[in-house]
Amino acid sequence: MQSSSDSIPVQSHEGPEGQRMRTRASAASLARRALLFVFDQPPWPLHGNGVTIRYYPILEALSTRFDIDVLLLPGDRDTQIDVADPLRPMLRSVRLVERVQLSSPRRWLRRIGFWAGYLSPASDPAICHSYEQPELEAALRKLLARERYDTVVLVGGKHAALARRLRGLVACGTLVVDLIDSLALLVDRGSFGETGAKLRRLEAQRLRRLERELARLADRVIYVSRVDADYANAGAANVSVIPNGVSAAGLTSEAERLPARWSVGFFGNMSYWPNVSASAWLAERVMSRVRKTHPDASLAIIGRDPSSEVRRLAACEGVTVTGAVENIWDYICAVHVCALPMLEGAGLQNKVLEAMYAGRPVVTTSIGNEGIDAAPDREILIADDEEGFARAIDRLLRDPEAARRIGEAGRAFARTRFSWDRALESFEAVLHG
Repeated sequence: MQSSSDSIPVQSHEGPEGQRMRTRASAASLARRALLFVFDQPPWPLHGNGVTIRYYPILEALSTRFDIDVLLLPGDRDTQIDVADPLRPMLRSVRLVERVQLSSPRRWLRRIGFWAGYLSPASDPAICHSYEQPELEAALRKLLARERYDTVVLVGGKHAALARRLRGLVACGTLVVDLIDSLALLVDRGSFGETGAKLRRLEAQRLRRLERELARLADRVIYVSRVDADYANAGAANVSVIPNGVSAAGLTSEAERLPARWSVGFFGNMSYWPNVSASAWLAERVMSRVRKTHPDASLAIIGRDPSSEVRRLAACEGVTVTGAVENIWDYICAVHVCALPMLEGAGLQNKVLEAMYAGRPVVTTSIGNEGIDAAPDREILIADDEEGFARAIDRLLRDPEAARRIGEAGRAFARTRFSWDRALESFEAVLHG
């Protein structure tokens, strides 16, 4: 076991040009600005989850003009650096700060200390708390003591409280915190599973306070949608909204690829609670209504890591649970209607954008259209209850011409409004302060 003074082990993986770049003459090093991106997971593969969908294209584009280092902090799962991913050689270095294994007594003491103070108004939200915070800060101070970056970007909310001390741990000109989604809004909407209403409200209040604190501490705070930004930080001058674009690698001739395989499709990371609850609602409550008028209607639930709740949906009549697939676009194009009933969650729903980008007619909820703002009944169909949702699916299955018109209008909207060129221009402006 490590003592409290030990630093967290670090794995360092320099890119092919990494060591040479670090030893070039100072005049040459000034030609490219140095950026540090701090994650709690690798920013790859491209379609891994919401973070990789956002940051894979950003890092890929910025690597042509900046020297980029990536630092991976301990996340919810054990992190491994896949040096074979195509993005990896584009980065100057990738370093992994490994998780500290505290002894049971020390971990229990810290846990008791945190929960004893949780009722204090000054307590941090539980969702952002790390029992290994002192060791993590010691490791960062040692690791980054001789480094200086033009901009440091802290991505995601798990280590958001670290932003309070990040300037003391690494010298930088500009500190940016990209929360992507509002954690306060996610918790308030029950996006992390079933918890007591009182505890959820308390946690949401603490997260809201932390998000406002970050807007005071950081030079810039970024959200993926205006709804998320306004929930905690409405009116803050240094808050930016930068939506995702759509990365269509692997999408080809989508209009010609559609076999009559599934009537309805839902896709996403199927271990993420909002996707779990949405797919269950769709399979168990909506599709039974759809099958009254379309007895042969079928549903495909597409995506990696299906939870036990999702796997059991395969027992429902007409439902297929695919698990991980090689090319998500092939499966999106293999359904007549993309039904994406987001009942919880926040941020920008990438799945909705991707379905629209592929030309599939989309039925979603008001939450699913937040931050996208597609025109109801022209570019997308919106319904928030079982009967309305089933009726919208029925309309598209009954009228292929209407489905085609809505799919084409949605595709034109997504490709115009959500290009990565526009998003990257906004992101680079934030980096320059």
